[in-house]
Amino acid sequence: MLKTKESLKNTVIYRLGKKILSIPKTYLFFALAVTAALLYPVSKTAFIIISLFNLIFTIKRPFNFIFIIFFIIINLTYTSFFIVTDVKEYDKIISVQFGSGKIYLDKSYNIQEGNIIYSRFIVDKEKSKPFFKPVYKNEKEIKIYKLPFISNILEFRKNISKYIFYNSGGRISVAQALIVGDRTYISEDIKDAYTISGLFHLLSMSGSHVAIITAIFLTILFFLPIKIRFIFASVAALLLIILGGFNITVIRASIFASIIMMAYVFDIKINSKKFILFIAGMFILVSPLTVQDISFLMSFGAVFGIIYLMQQGYGVIKTALITGAAATLITAPLSMYVFGTTNHLSILSTIIISPVIYLHILFSIAALIAPDLISAPLIIIENISNNIVIYLSHITYFGFIFKYIPLWLLIVSVTYAVVTLMLPSKWKFLSLITLLVIFYPAEKPKEYIFPYISARDKGFMVYSNNKREIFFQGSYNSFRYKFMPLAAKYGYKTFDSGEIKVFGGKNNYIKIKNISRDNFTNLCLNEYNGKCKYFYHTKSNTIKKKDIDNKTIHIIWKNKYKHKTIIEIENTGGYSTNG
Repeated sequence: MLKTKESLKNTVIYRLGKKILSIPKTYLFFALAVTAALLYPVSKTAFIIISLFNLIFTIKRPFNFIFIIFFIIINLTYTSFFIVTDVKEYDKIISVQFGSGKIYLDKSYNIQEGNIIYSRFIVDKEKSKPFFKPVYKNEKEIKIYKLPFISNILEFRKNISKYIFYNSGGRISVAQALIVGDRTYISEDIKDAYTISGLFHLLSMSGSHVAIITAIFLTILFFLPIKIRFIFASVAALLLIILGGFNITVIRASIFASIIMMAYVFDIKINSKKFILFIAGMFILVSPLTVQDISFLMSFGAVFGIIYLMQQGYGVIKTALITGAAATLITAPLSMYVFGTTNHLSILSTIIISPVIYLHILFSIAALIAPDLISAPLIIIENISNNIVIYLSHITYFGFIFKYIPLWLLIVSVTYAVVTLMLPSKWKFLSLITLLVIFYPAEKPKEYIFPYISARDKGFMVYSNNKREIFFQGSYNSFRYKFMPLAAKYGYKTFDSGEIKVFGGKNNYIKIKNISRDNFTNLCLNEYNGKCKYFYHTKSNTIKKKDIDNKTIHIIWKNKYKHKTIIEIENTGGYSTNG
């Protein structure tokens, strides 16, 4: 019998089981929550089974039963009702938006901001994009319930944002984004400057805003005892949920910050490293689609990096640098995979802009109370803030990375960052190797690329004879969200020659050494010189039978006359070739 027990102890399964049981339960809880959430799109049954197993065996009794009851209630009502935060009208449909996603409905529905819509909602997989808030569709008739209190709050947000903008003569636009999450009035040039400098997260209400606002309250109430200041700061963080229009990112960050501060008030010791994993796991179990939400992943990744890399005893400058680097470890690979952009110099940019942003947010809060009184100083602060960001976008442009990375590299780099951050202190510096992800070589392009954009927008790229050439004319949205991602696919942000003409906007991302539309390699644009192999037409239905010579390939959006040498982008979905 003893020999049997000894032999059992020597088995691989026994040793593996013992190691698993020795892992802190918080880590197991988080790992199982992520596993369950990843299975949710495939099998809701598997999600529920793993989640219940997780709650039963990783949380102490009797608290686990409380969490189980809470989990069951949430899953019975999850995706059954949403609070409407915005309604946008189009020609035939309306876009109804809420904190965790949106749904497209016909105009027969009379839905207003602040209403609760109730039905059986499921994710519309055809319209939803990975890593972004999902698009839902309803399986049953939608019932609408009015909540005047919430409607009034959302109406106040919209009205105060509009009033601040017009009362300032259109000179205040960023303040609204900083305090109520409204980017409606920000010019595309300013948005581009924030993106290039790596500071765009400041324009999206998230955990950073919650942290800044709580820090502001803790500072301006310096004359009060620290616990009283934490209470006021907690209230401010929770009020931000309302000001932010019930944005799910703000809700998560505000709850997290409030719990931390109230724990201090009641002298409850919290292990921040374990708590961040526990609270993230709970958010994932409550809303499994959170694990695919880029805003959650970047906010959690930044906080996780800071908590696990930061140590006591650092000076002010070292703390700022370490905080920036730690926040970038996980967010940089995520940003490169999803958006195709990042800027490691944002670590320095954040340090430079932080004092001004603190003032900017402080005066923006005051503008909610007394917009007329605060308008003049807020205009000055916003001008200073915008000019600094524009300047930073220019001087840090060389650090701006314009490149996508593959999914496998995202998984490897994030996993490596997480594992190394959890090592003993003397080995944590190994996590900084993750920042080298920017040097991963981009995909090699074909020589001639004619992308599918739209009937009104035209563009192409040429990578031939060791030269890079580019052409685009069209709307800003098509340039920013359709054409630019293709350029980022190949990792180039500088071209030798070409022309980019953006209607209603400006090209701040791609640099062209020689502005010209007449000297493309073996390619003619609208005018044929008798030598080009490719002839690109910006206007549809312009190729006639007499234009065909069987030597020239014509590229056009669509054309009435058909021929084997005419390539219609509308039908082919784009065209690329070598030579």
